[in-house]
Amino acid sequence: MTIQTSFHAAKGHEFLGMRLSRRGEVEVVYDSGAAEGGVAERRVWRVMPQGQEAAGLSWREEQALSEGLRIAAGAPRVLVALYDEMKKRALLLENA
Repeated sequence: MTIQTSFHAAKGHEFLGMRLSRRGEVEVVYDSGAAEGGVAERRVWRVMPQGQEAAGLSWREEQALSEGLRIAAGAPRVLVALYDEMKKRALLLENA
């Protein structure tokens, strides 16, 4: 993985990003960024290309993941859009 990438929702406080874990696995991080009085939610998933064990992503897969995160962050329902974008790109999210 060459860089870390993060996106903030245009409307709302939600955050999506990808990072490299301590074990070298690519992870997606979601934070609801709940405003005052709201319940904050944070989720972390390992990214796995379909048919492979948790491993480093190729440059092409990394670019597809980044593009999917960007699109999902811009959607009104970020988590629903995130799952749709990962499905389109044949990337699986597994709870970390």
